[in-house]
Amino acid sequence: MLNIKNELLVFFCACLTGVNVRAGYEILIFLRKMIIHNNLVKGIEDLFYWIFMSAYIFSQIYATTYGSIRWYFLLGLVFGIAVIQKLISSGENTKKQGKTLKLLEKTDRMLIIGKFIGGLRQ
Repeated sequence: MLNIKNELLVFFCACLTGVNVRAGYEILIFLRKMIIHNNLVKGIEDLFYWIFMSAYIFSQIYATTYGSIRWYFLLGLVFGIAVIQKLISSGENTKKQGKTLKLLEKTDRMLIIGKFIGGLRQ
């Protein structure tokens, strides 16, 4: 049986696991905005993402609670996901975030076009 100090440590680790899960998905969403995908490729990306994250979450459960699923681990996981969702969610862009994303898209396109044109000149 774990004491309260260890349970709080497990809860904190679960929060970090939730942050990692959501941050990883935010990176995937960002890459999808930068490189346009069709629905089949998005589905395959999601499948591999969730397979990887399932293994990651299982490894964290195994490492922190010796393989038993504790309610405070699940609560910490959801809490970590909710915190990162509130902080950096790409689903609800403000005007400033939208302008930044458009600027990044323009810069990325200019770099790609510049590399392509530069490659043709050589």
